[in-house]
Amino acid sequence: MIQTVIELVKLEVGITTDSQDERLELLTEGVIKELEEDRGIKLNLEERQDHLLFVVDYVAFRYEKPLEGMPRHLIWRMRELYLRSGGRDV
Repeated sequence: MIQTVIELVKLEVGITTDSQDERLELLTEGVIKELEEDRGIKLNLEERQDHLLFVVDYVAFRYEKPLEGMPRHLIWRMRELYLRSGGRDV
């Protein structure tokens, strides 16, 4: 499923080569770990498109603007995932 996220992120940010795949893989693994272990959000990337698309958008944000604060739409979507999955404090 990580490879699917990477391919979708590449489409989102306009990457046409494999040169950034290693970085995107690390970002994807980090985002998934953060959401599941730190935030307590139970992800189901294979069956829930909203989970998959959120991870794609979050990884794309981390790739493009790693030092900026998280945009409101991502904060809102993270809180929705949190509330629906019974996660810990967002």
